[in-house]
Amino acid sequence: MGTRSWQVSVIIPVYNSERCLQQALDSVLAQSWDDFKIIVVDDGSETDTAAQVVAQTQQSSIRPIRYLRQDNQGPAAARNQGLAMSDSEFVAFLDSDDTFDPNKLSLQVGMMTDLPKDYAFVTGGQRRYSQDTPTKTKIVLPSLVDGDIYQALVKGDVRIPWTPGAHLFRRSALTAVGGFDPRLRYGEDKELLIRLARKFRVKTYREVVLCKRLHSRSLSTSLDQEILLESISYLVNKLKQSDPDLSEVVLNGIHQTAIVSATIRSLSRQENPYRSIALIKKTVRRTGLSISWRARARIALAYALMLARQAGRFVTDRRESKPLTLL
Repeated sequence: MGTRSWQVSVIIPVYNSERCLQQALDSVLAQSWDDFKIIVVDDGSETDTAAQVVAQTQQSSIRPIRYLRQDNQGPAAARNQGLAMSDSEFVAFLDSDDTFDPNKLSLQVGMMTDLPKDYAFVTGGQRRYSQDTPTKTKIVLPSLVDGDIYQALVKGDVRIPWTPGAHLFRRSALTAVGGFDPRLRYGEDKELLIRLARKFRVKTYREVVLCKRLHSRSLSTSLDQEILLESISYLVNKLKQSDPDLSEVVLNGIHQTAIVSATIRSLSRQENPYRSIALIKKTVRRTGLSISWRARARIALAYALMLARQAGRFVTDRRESKPLTLL
């Protein structure tokens, strides 16, 4: 079994989310498609629980489950390590706190097998739910597209999930573009899809293949705002360099969406709003791009909501009476 070539490698990065890993593994082992192996990459978790979960699951699994532990380097580096350990035709990624729909692999492998080699990935929909309200779910479906979507993707004219678990990739396409960019701690999934779409074709469909769990302890939610904004600056500048023909309007759209998202995350954790605004100014200076009044309004609304949440224990302070301004 060790020398067999499996058609799909399912790569699961883990970082301090071992409590959900068993569910993720079970959802892969329950697939209606059976030609796959699993690679778990522990990105320097604080305990050895992930190794214990994998060892226990290996005892009852008829499919190979490989485990590797590395120093913490971020999700991009962990996924790249799994990719380096893979020799399969297709690659699927699954975050350790998410789960696959039982027909995920059979649907997507069937589609990819029928498509020409210049298709990098296929994409389905996802079911999202909050850790706090698991009975309330939201179905998020991609735009229906087939072919060259690069321009529409960077302009925001098509909607596809950035979450890697919603896709099935051709491994040769991933290696052709160099995999995920390990310098990014935020937006690494979006940046990869943009790079792939620039060189390859893409196909989507509207069946749900992924169940995504949203919670306050997820990596993208817990990252410090400064790290998020540094990633945004790097991402925008990389897009500028890789495609000089991208208009400033397009770059501004990507830039402002990311900045607003990072700031809302920060304010939702009730972090210092003045530090948030100072970091935004720093990011604007790095990219040379502006902040629209619409983006300012969304940030101001997030600040107002933060104050409303604090209303029961809010203590008046001269610093908190100063006006917030992005100028």
